[in-house]
Amino acid sequence: MNSTSNKSSNKPKNKSSNKPKNSSFSPFELFRRNLKSMMVLLTGLAVFAFVALPVLDQYMRNNAGVSGNTVVASFSGRELSRGRVDYFTRNHQSTVRFLVELAEETIARGGAPSVSGFNFDDQNQRVISVGISEQPSFMGSIRSLMLASLAQEDGFELDDTSLQVWLDRFTDGKINDRDIVGMLARATKNRMGRQHLYEQLRTHLLAKLYEERGLAGIIDGQPPMAMPLMTPQQTWENFLKLKQSAIVSAYGIRVDDFLPETDAKPAESEIQKVYDEGKDRDPNELSPDPGFHQRYTAKIEYVSADLQTFIDQDVAKLTEEEIRAEYERRIKGGDFLVPSVPEASLPEITPPENGSDSSPDEASETPEAEAGDDGEPAAEDAADAPDASATESDTPAGNNENGEAVTGDEPSTDVDGAEQTAEPPAVDQPSESTAPAVEDQSSSKPSSANTHSNENAVRLVSLSQEAVVDTQVNDSKQAEAETAGAGDNGEDDPSTEADSSDSDTPDEPAVDGESAAEADGATEQTTADEQAVETFETVRDQVAADMVRSAAQERMFAVLEDIKNQMRRYFGQNNMYQNSLSIQGNTGVKAPARPDLAKIAEEFGIQHELLDDNDVVSISDEPISQSVAMGTGQMMGQSSSFVQLAYGSSSAQSTEPTLPLFSPTDTTDPRTMRRYLAWKTEETKAKTPELSEVRDEVVMAIRIKEARNLAVKFAQSLADKAKGSESTELREIIAEDKLDALREGLGPFTWMQSFNFQGVSISAVPGIEAAGKEFMKAVFTNEPGTISVAVDQPGNNVYLIQADQFQPEMTELQEQFKQTTNRFESMMIGNGGNEIIVDYFDRLDEKSQFKDLTKSDE
Repeated sequence: MNSTSNKSSNKPKNKSSNKPKNSSFSPFELFRRNLKSMMVLLTGLAVFAFVALPVLDQYMRNNAGVSGNTVVASFSGRELSRGRVDYFTRNHQSTVRFLVELAEETIARGGAPSVSGFNFDDQNQRVISVGISEQPSFMGSIRSLMLASLAQEDGFELDDTSLQVWLDRFTDGKINDRDIVGMLARATKNRMGRQHLYEQLRTHLLAKLYEERGLAGIIDGQPPMAMPLMTPQQTWENFLKLKQSAIVSAYGIRVDDFLPETDAKPAESEIQKVYDEGKDRDPNELSPDPGFHQRYTAKIEYVSADLQTFIDQDVAKLTEEEIRAEYERRIKGGDFLVPSVPEASLPEITPPENGSDSSPDEASETPEAEAGDDGEPAAEDAADAPDASATESDTPAGNNENGEAVTGDEPSTDVDGAEQTAEPPAVDQPSESTAPAVEDQSSSKPSSANTHSNENAVRLVSLSQEAVVDTQVNDSKQAEAETAGAGDNGEDDPSTEADSSDSDTPDEPAVDGESAAEADGATEQTTADEQAVETFETVRDQVAADMVRSAAQERMFAVLEDIKNQMRRYFGQNNMYQNSLSIQGNTGVKAPARPDLAKIAEEFGIQHELLDDNDVVSISDEPISQSVAMGTGQMMGQSSSFVQLAYGSSSAQSTEPTLPLFSPTDTTDPRTMRRYLAWKTEETKAKTPELSEVRDEVVMAIRIKEARNLAVKFAQSLADKAKGSESTELREIIAEDKLDALREGLGPFTWMQSFNFQGVSISAVPGIEAAGKEFMKAVFTNEPGTISVAVDQPGNNVYLIQADQFQPEMTELQEQFKQTTNRFESMMIGNGGNEIIVDYFDRLDEKSQFKDLTKSDE
């Protein structure tokens, strides 16, 4: 009993023991109970990965190594941080892009933007300017913010209502406010809203207003057609700079020759002064002012190739048999035929020995020249009518077919008459091979007048149909035709030859052994088999290149695209690696393998180059500097050059470039169509060096300036010897051992030269390197024979100058000045406003206490 109860009591215990004691420890139970919390967590991670992380990554890239709070400029008591300027510049670029799209949409809907400064090129159908600055840049943003601040200080304001009115005028009322906001969101990928757009418009419009207020008396009109306001006297002076030429003699004195006379240890105060003046100035070989600022430099690696490179490689794989076979195939298709000899170069046809005054060519080509005013034959030709006429039958000359006498009023029977060419005799065309025989008979003595007249008739018809002319191309063929046409007795009846073409004997052999089919009705100059073709050696390279051109082009594209993809892949992997280092430090992650461009280039037989440190100026000596990014134009439709992509600007005063290391660029030289794939492997930031780093350069700059002053004094002492004597020649005041430096008869040259209304520049003087403004002023502001002194543009030489002659005469120049085109061209030089503009902005900097801290920040 007990045992039974014990067994029964143990059963539920055993059953319960098979179940988990605590079901909450089951992973499935945990997932079920915490499903909502886990979904919230996973959703948050997804949002962070796809939304926040890319923004954070972009922010870190844009500000890698640079603090966004660094102050880069100050004015009017305000400080601008680098982050603020970068943010404003990015929005400026987005705003310009949006305004271009907005203008295009307005024009597509039939409207026309009517805001100040907007310009549209109707011919090329593209927007030229949108009414605000179209060139976003770091320094441009600083200047715009400064000018807008000055405008607000002077009481100028633009509220939101005014900006909405400006947008309404920009869209010409064709686009409503809701569509404008939608277009802005799409154009900027939701990065800008209405207030961001208003901030951009308010800043740039106020800056433009303040700038134009100060320049109102200097230029007139809106860019790009802004023209300077000039007086008639200024226009005349500019005209002389463009049109008056001079021939001069010049004697150069080297500044370096006076360096030994200078102080090798200048005062410390002078060293500090020169350093302070030039520490933020970039060196310029064409300026005497010293610059000690060190530009941004970079090492460039690239591979390059053109289509010819791949064509040559593929041609080398062809055999001579393959090329010759292609040559033969193309000949059968009619290629490589030598052009026919022009008719003007053909030999003249021998005139008949019958006393006729005109040759058959003259009779056929210019029949009017042989006739009188009324279309009848001339008197002297009428006298020879019995010997020169031709008939269709055996009717004697001088009678028609009815036996009636023929008079001068019957033009149908006179070969020289004007109407004869309209109604030619019914004589069959002679074949190419028989035409020379007919001509030969014209020089033989006919047995009767009938034979002679028929001969002339055949000659006239054959000439009008270009049969005889064609036979004159080859003298050897003519000789063979003459021999064959003579027959056994040396004479042949032309009428018989003419009739033979209509005979019913096709098996009769033709002249020169040709078949009857070729002789019958053959009017071509020559057949394809007989026409000369270019030799294989002459066109071999062309045939070979044509055989592989298409495949070579495809292979070039594939090879360069593969290389570019490898470069892009490495750039992305390297960025991820660098970001992980900056965030987590060195965690043992292996750096990605960099593509070996040199090895790749060698494999495909293309060019590879590794350029040492180059700045924005020195890179211009390399071929890659001439390349541009094809099909990836800037905002206003201009392609970016490699220099702009890699160095930020093509000017000497370049800003910090934005292209990071190992970011590949794909550019093409439009002149040679050579394609370049390049990236920067190393870079050195621009900086202002300490005095200790450039002390020797500063001392040398001081000594060169002192040597220049000594050279000018010496040159002026020589010029003073010629004062008061108009007949003194320049060579008379120069030492004998220095005459080799004298240059006589230089020119003619003008002060300035124009580039077809595209701009002007100082002219080049033969034999003088970089003459410069001071040299030109010394030439053209003195009378002929006067000796003056001037320093060239770089300040390396001091010149004694004597103007020998001016041309043309002043009266002729005054006549030229009356032409409107010449006066308009003179305006391209300007009115000296550049100096005024520079002074204007200097005064604005002084007023706002503007400080550019980017140089010192570097």
